[in-house]
Amino acid sequence: MELAGMLKEVGKGSLKKLNQTLAKFCLQEGRSIRKARDYLNLMVESGLITYSKGKRTWSYNPDAEWELFQINI
Repeated sequence: MELAGMLKEVGKGSLKKLNQTLAKFCLQEGRSIRKARDYLNLMVESGLITYSKGKRTWSYNPDAEWELFQINI
């Protein structure tokens, strides 16, 4: 949920911004980049993160948040 919160705070952006957020998460939480990418892939599969423009931009889907976590992050 920490990564989801960080992505929600950013909201949307380029892949560069997404990678910066993943790196920040790894440094703050002591997780590997592989684990962070696994989390990200799960968020994409669940609909919490959506890609657009041929996967060049992403956005956080707040409508999926309640369905996944049963709380507002």
